[in-house]
Amino acid sequence: VLSYVMSFLMVGIFWVNHHHLLHTLHRVSGKILWLNMHALFWLSLLPFSTAYMGTFALQPLCVALYGMVLFLCGMSLELLRRAIAQQHVNDPILSALHERVGTRNVLVTALHLMSAPLAYISPWISLLVFLTVPAIYFMPGPTIEKLSHGG
Repeated sequence: VLSYVMSFLMVGIFWVNHHHLLHTLHRVSGKILWLNMHALFWLSLLPFSTAYMGTFALQPLCVALYGMVLFLCGMSLELLRRAIAQQHVNDPILSALHERVGTRNVLVTALHLMSAPLAYISPWISLLVFLTVPAIYFMPGPTIEKLSHGG
């Protein structure tokens, strides 16, 4: 149940960020579409890795695989965000926000990457990483949706 709740929370975080990010688009290009498909592919692996970790709880391979899937989800969404940020180079407010969001995303993606080898030291450390990540996303601060929609 814990792996399902963690995955549901992560999918929710990815979906909310993806939703608000796409609302800042000025135009859709082939690059944006393919980067979006790339992100959706990795997100589609979360149910498998969640079930695998849930079935073989605390087995290092399962926890490491889960961390790698989260890393690939985060990396693919960061690539999409960077492509969309290129449309905002002449908007100082959104450019600055993209930089802050990018820094947070890189930090979280690095944490997920580190969780994979850490699973072989202690799966509990990786689980702690997985539980820390949502806290990072829920920290208050300026967000793309607030600045792009004037809210």
